[in-house]
Amino acid sequence: MSNDQHVQRYLLDLSRKVEGIVLSLPEGVDGTVTVRENHVYIEIRGPRLEAFTLVLGSEAPEIVYDGQYIRYELIPEGMEEQIDFAKETVDDITEFLLSDRNPVERKSRFLGRAYLSVPLAGDVEWRLKKFN
Repeated sequence: MSNDQHVQRYLLDLSRKVEGIVLSLPEGVDGTVTVRENHVYIEIRGPRLEAFTLVLGSEAPEIVYDGQYIRYELIPEGMEEQIDFAKETVDDITEFLLSDRNPVERKSRFLGRAYLSVPLAGDVEWRLKKFN
């Protein structure tokens, strides 16, 4: 089996497993799973705000908001780690989308770069940097 075939099989297996996460989303939150190029994309959309997209398939999955802001997360290598990351992140996104909290664009103090502050439950904040 060639490396490309191995990668495609891995991505198809990963997409099937994360499809179960998307199928269990609560009412008011929709999601889709697609495989494109060498990644699995999970798009999560709620009743308000723009869509979040998770990009899986590497040791540094991406969290993208509205196609404008991005955050990278380093995780250990392996299928189970990808699935765990997806489950936890989709749960965080779902809770945020169903809450009354809003993302706020801010600028860093030192360099003045734009970032998006996403206030999650439990005083956790994601900082997503703006695409250049």
